[in-house]
Amino acid sequence: MTVRPIDLSGAPGHGHAEKKLSSILQIFIPVGDHRFEYHSGSAMLWQDKDIRLDCSKEQLKLRNGESLLDKLDSIEDTKANTGERGTLYVSNLRLIWISSQLARVNISLGYNCISNVSIRSTVSKLRGHVESLYIYAKCATARFEFIFSSLIPGSVRLYAVVNSVFRAYDSSRLYREIKLRGAVVEGSSLKLLPDEQLVEQVEGVFNLTSDTGVLGGLFITNVRIVWYSALNDNYNISVPFLAMKTIRANQTKYGAAMVIESFTDGSTCNLGFRIDPPEKLQSTLKKIQNLHTLFSKSPIFGLRELRADQAPQAVPEVLKDTPGSTTGFEAVPKVDALAMYYIDGGNKQDRKIVFSKEIGLAIEEPPNGMTLADLWNPL
Repeated sequence: MTVRPIDLSGAPGHGHAEKKLSSILQIFIPVGDHRFEYHSGSAMLWQDKDIRLDCSKEQLKLRNGESLLDKLDSIEDTKANTGERGTLYVSNLRLIWISSQLARVNISLGYNCISNVSIRSTVSKLRGHVESLYIYAKCATARFEFIFSSLIPGSVRLYAVVNSVFRAYDSSRLYREIKLRGAVVEGSSLKLLPDEQLVEQVEGVFNLTSDTGVLGGLFITNVRIVWYSALNDNYNISVPFLAMKTIRANQTKYGAAMVIESFTDGSTCNLGFRIDPPEKLQSTLKKIQNLHTLFSKSPIFGLRELRADQAPQAVPEVLKDTPGSTTGFEAVPKVDALAMYYIDGGNKQDRKIVFSKEIGLAIEEPPNGMTLADLWNPL
């Protein structure tokens, strides 16, 4: 997979500080392999896969299929913007924190980047000692730490809401990722996911991933396709529409077959299925292509409202796809915010101890040729 650093040219603090920190502070987006791009040509799905700071209004707006699950007011970004009140929006793909003073100061944190959520005691400028939400995240090789504190005395909603949504996201990966040999078929019947509807079951489908081909059946739903072996239900593969790049008919050594180009773990792979006769192949292919196109316009990511009795959250103007004022989104003179969240990880041993002339003490050598002043600048 090819990766490139995110473009920070429009972000606050771009310039001297950004250049010095660019060697260690990088957020990566897969490019070249269209890993998260729909076949229909819609925008790349990055919302749950990236960490982005100081986003533009365009980047903050909710994309197709993204819904607002909850809204938490009076939340402080204790890690980098301590003393600054903001709002935390919880969607089905990411967390969005926006400063109440300046909308340009914001965070977009995708759930797929989160590795751990916990509660710990910390110190807030606005509330003093408080129980805060700690989120540890990873994007490519960089690791980050985020700390959010509720400024409402006695409130425990912050941890409860974020933790429950993150767990729900983690348990709904079948909507977004390819699954091999999963417990998805029982007695030649598909175990349907919430909001999933069975469209058609096709018998006599050969999986061409082996040299001889394996006979089985194919389930087609509004969310994915699932192939299973006729002899063993546990020998199966679930391919969601979100993981499909192209669906086409192609000639193979077994004759005409349906080939699905998909992506998993950062690389692309081709899945081949032979269906006889050719007329049946064409009708099945057309149906999957149409369902994929329809799904791309209104995707299902697997997360819904937290409670069945919960009223839908009203989407604020800052997250809407509406033309209008961009007041509050102008670039602000500020050092690179990435430095405040970055965790210096990946080192298997401590760096060399050197003498610092600036403070007259022995210190651990700064990473990648940075100076002590560079490390203090973000603070």
